[in-house]
Amino acid sequence: MKRLLMTTTALIALGGVTSALADLSISGNAQFTYKSWSDDYVDVPETDSGNNNTSMGEGLEIWFNADQTADSGLTYGAAARLREGTTGVDRNYIYMSDDWGKVTVGRQWAPLYSGSLGADWRGTIKGGQQPAPDAVQKDSGIMTGSYITTSGKSSKIIYDSPSISGLKLGVSMADAGGDSKGDSTSWRVTYGMDVMDGTGLKVSYGTESMKAKDSVAASTDNDITEVGLEVSRGDFTLSAVQIGNAKERNKKEADAKTAKTSDQEATEIELAYNATDALTLNFINFKNKEDAGTHMGDEYSSNALGVKYTIAPGLTANLIYTMSEYTDATKEVKATEAKENKSNDATATYVQIRMSF
Repeated sequence: MKRLLMTTTALIALGGVTSALADLSISGNAQFTYKSWSDDYVDVPETDSGNNNTSMGEGLEIWFNADQTADSGLTYGAAARLREGTTGVDRNYIYMSDDWGKVTVGRQWAPLYSGSLGADWRGTIKGGQQPAPDAVQKDSGIMTGSYITTSGKSSKIIYDSPSISGLKLGVSMADAGGDSKGDSTSWRVTYGMDVMDGTGLKVSYGTESMKAKDSVAASTDNDITEVGLEVSRGDFTLSAVQIGNAKERNKKEADAKTAKTSDQEATEIELAYNATDALTLNFINFKNKEDAGTHMGDEYSSNALGVKYTIAPGLTANLIYTMSEYTDATKEVKATEAKENKSNDATATYVQIRMSF
């Protein structure tokens, strides 16, 4: 073993590593989080005396990137991310790009989410919106933020066009595998331009659709749309998105008026301000309503205030305070469950210390 180690060290010293590793870079971040919350929800009114209402956690992400440029001008490479709390690598992909655009194959986000103008993707304050635990009923399925996708980080093929006078297009296809028909397709078009001497304007429209996984009547098609607008000037950024999320069964049940099991329409507005080089502030308003299915009439809304302060290069402190309300329009509450409210007001305070390297 000692001789093997000495030989390996000598090879490295003499340049025995292949050139494919020459452009390998490693980056990532470590996080510590603390969260406290208060809400009206009681899981078991007869026995539940309340939760601790505080929690601590930590996170770790490490990225490995290998990038090369061929003599022809083709840029290509691969990337992989190790993330705590997952089964090792949760994202890995290969890409190739040139004047014709960029092709990515592997585990990566679809254009609907990667090109979103929503606050979740932008991540002005790290940690995003923080609805309190049980701020919404566990089985409601109602959206509580602008993160939404049918394919997630599953393996897919993605094409992103180059910018043509500010216009960009992205399309993708994700295969659900041999045991499911639930393939997902996504596309997004974005147009950006400068107006009024230094004001940036961006508009976008994106969709992602997933087919029902099988022919069982309970299986549903899922269609998502997002319309977005972003205006930036100086240290201010204002963005607004409208998100539609609809699910429809293969077959309509005999006593059902429609085959739709869910039809949500959400709006989100974010205002962000870079007060100084070290201090960023933001405000996010989110509203959503369910218009179909067994939870028709359910509503969720939240207001979040965020602060990010750069303590030192790479080291930030993020604070988010969220006030949220969920109204269950259909749940039957028994007289013995008086503590379980249909209208659930909640607050959450989230602190994150983040070190990027």
